[in-house]
Parts: sequence; C-alpha cells; structure tokens
Amino acid sequence: MLLGEDGREICQQVKSAEQTKHIPMVLLSAHVAGRSAMEACGADDFLAKPFRLTELIDMVKKYLASP
Repeated sequence: MLLGEDGREICQQVKSAEQTKHIPMVLLSAHVAGRSAMEACGADDFLAKPFRLTELIDMVKKYLASP
C-alpha cells in the first residue's frame, strides 16, 4: 500500500501528462482486479504479487530496451 495516494491515481496522472506519458508504468498488486486496474489507469503492464525477483527484472529490462 502506498501512503496517501493510490498507485492507480499516480499512474493515471503520469499517463495523462504530455511530458510524462511516454514513461512506462508497471502496476504491482496482490489485488484480484489488478489487471483490469492496469487497463483502466493506462499502465503498460501488470505484475501480480507475489512475484519472483527475476520476473520484475525481466519486465524492467523489457521496458528499458523499448524505444
């Protein structure tokens, strides 16, 4: 849990601003509806908790390699 703001709200703010909409956003959640939340806020990807560290590293590499 984030203190203060919800990750979906932060994602939506980042994706709606012209200066930051290109920044890849990945939601990490143990919530059952995590994937639908990803789509609703405009996140680029979703990783369900619990996850293996290698999964997170692979996902980060994927987005670092993207133009």
